[in-house]
Amino acid sequence: MREEGPEIRLAAIADDVAARIIARPVWTRPMLDAHRSILGLTIELHTVAAAAHQLLTVRTAMTDIPTDDGSDVLARARAEWERRHVVAAQVKSALIDRVAALRAYEAALTPVETSLRNLRVVTELGSWGRGRGPVASADRRLGVRDRACCRDTAAAMLCPVTTCWRGQLSGRAGVEFRA
Repeated sequence: MREEGPEIRLAAIADDVAARIIARPVWTRPMLDAHRSILGLTIELHTVAAAAHQLLTVRTAMTDIPTDDGSDVLARARAEWERRHVVAAQVKSALIDRVAALRAYEAALTPVETSLRNLRVVTELGSWGRGRGPVASADRRLGVRDRACCRDTAAAMLCPVTTCWRGQLSGRAGVEFRA
């Protein structure tokens, strides 16, 4: 079995993070519809995997640095070798940034889940005080204004991460996103 490089490990980490995001109950909530369409986890995973594969191919194809014997040809070869290493390092850094952005998004979902769970508990506790029991419908208990407030609060919690994510995608892919 061949040894995995850091590129393959990054792709595996991205896959793991995406699977954890998808498994979270909050991911299917209607308030994250826009986030699901912007983030596009499947496309992002394909992008990370393709970049990781290309980086692995470049890394394995690179030879040792040519020794400089003072000739023009070897000086140019050495300059090209150094340029390729710089580009490969930049691509690796961008790949790490993309995976880190996925992880930041995953971490930002935790307070949203907590807020929604707390809202559900408070709603159930409020229904006990009125003699209705814990089976009172949340839609019946919450007015449209309260639900909108909850949705806006959750969206505000994810706003900094979404802005960062949009910046990551805009800067890397030349794609402009609008809120």
